[in-house]
Amino acid sequence: MTLKHIAALVVVTLLILPGLVTAEDAPPGFAFNEPGAYAEYANFHGGAGTIRYSEYWGSDDYRTRLRFMRVVVIPPKCSIGEYRLADSDEVIVILNGFPDVTIDGRTGTLAKDTLVPVKRGSSLGIYNPTDSDVTLAWTAATLEKGVYNPVDLGNDLAAAKPEGIIPFPHLFLNYHIFGPTGNPSHLGLGSLVETLGGIDFDYFETHLNTRFFIVPAGASIGYHTHFTNEEHFFVVKGTGRATVDDVTRSLKAFDCIKVGLDSTHGIYNNSAEDLVIFFTNLPDEGVEGWGKLNNIGDDLSDR
Repeated sequence: MTLKHIAALVVVTLLILPGLVTAEDAPPGFAFNEPGAYAEYANFHGGAGTIRYSEYWGSDDYRTRLRFMRVVVIPPKCSIGEYRLADSDEVIVILNGFPDVTIDGRTGTLAKDTLVPVKRGSSLGIYNPTDSDVTLAWTAATLEKGVYNPVDLGNDLAAAKPEGIIPFPHLFLNYHIFGPTGNPSHLGLGSLVETLGGIDFDYFETHLNTRFFIVPAGASIGYHTHFTNEEHFFVVKGTGRATVDDVTRSLKAFDCIKVGLDSTHGIYNNSAEDLVIFFTNLPDEGVEGWGKLNNIGDDLSDR
């Protein structure tokens, strides 16, 4: 068997087994960032060089039309090649570095702590022109469950020139555009702090909701159950602990929890610093907005 055949077999295996590189001892609903376990993928979407990534969950892990949650490392002078979103809406969050992001043929340089929503029908690609790694979180939702057919456009974007003003929608993690929600979240402690004007359910065709929010020190999202929506809570920075279906684990930067239909969950910030979350929520077919849920009344402070 040649090296080319071996490489192809590795790629096929990763596509068949989503979440292969997730920690084996992670309880259901938890994914922990382990950089040493990342897989490699050469010329991803026709990009330059080889990226590294960890697919926390894939399509078969969801009951809704969520497609994946990944953490991707783009080394210097490497890229995710330009591709068109034929049947998906996607969101990337820059976690580290200064990549050049190209959407619909227009390029802007972004810094860490920036969320970029990309609508179905648009094209997307990311090039790292710097001498340091770029790290990003990446998630997608599809119009039809199990149908995901992105179209590679054959451009590695190494020659793309960034414009002076970022020419596409983005949301920067800026504390000046945050505000308190005013009420405890799901009967938890304190009050969350959210981005003003996040990406609400009516922005995307798939109705994916996404935003940044902060769980302040000593605050919590109370224990509650979603019956009709699936969620991700991805830690951008800070530490805390999460409870999913009566299992409690500590969380650190780049860890994530996935909350499936009928799962009971909540988060408590037991640290002295802010816990910053990249959040997504997707309603099931035929469900509008936040759908049906039940607040348990446990603030999780004693877990």
